[in-house]
Formats: sequence, C-alpha cells, structure tokens
Amino acid sequence: MKTLNSLSSYTIAKNCSDITDLNDGVLEIKSAIYIRQKTNKKIPSFYAVRLGNLYDRINKLSLQPSVYTTLRMMGRNKTEQK
Repeated sequence: MKTLNSLSSYTIAKNCSDITDLNDGVLEIKSAIYIRQKTNKKIPSFYAVRLGNLYDRINKLSLQPSVYTTLRMMGRNKTEQK
C-alpha cells in the first residue's frame, strides 16, 4: 500500500491520455481522502485541486466526439458495403 503522501502521476490531469487514466486518478485521490479521514489526518488542499482538474478534463474529453462518430455522422460508415 502506498504511503498517504504519495500519489501516482495519474492524479495529474496533464499526464492522463484517456478517460480510463482520468478515472483511475479520481479513484486514487478518493481512496487517499478516505484513508486520511479514517486516520483523522488533515486532507491536503491539492487533493481537491487535482480532483477538480481531473473532473474538468473528463468533461472535456467526454464532450469531444470520437472519430468514428464524426465519420458516421458524415455518412462514411466503414461497416457499409458499397
């Protein structure tokens, strides 16, 4: 188990390349917060900042249409046989 003060690089939004990485970062921060609450230790303020940045990045990525969706909307569905 990691020490309470060390978080992986996935908790920094700039280091995450997809939604899975972002979700892993969110879960890691939430579990660190839970551990600190159980041990009655102060929760560092940067946890909240990183959590907010991760949620912002998740929202940005989920609003971007995927390439498949864009091509399908343009009428270029690859599964169609011509």
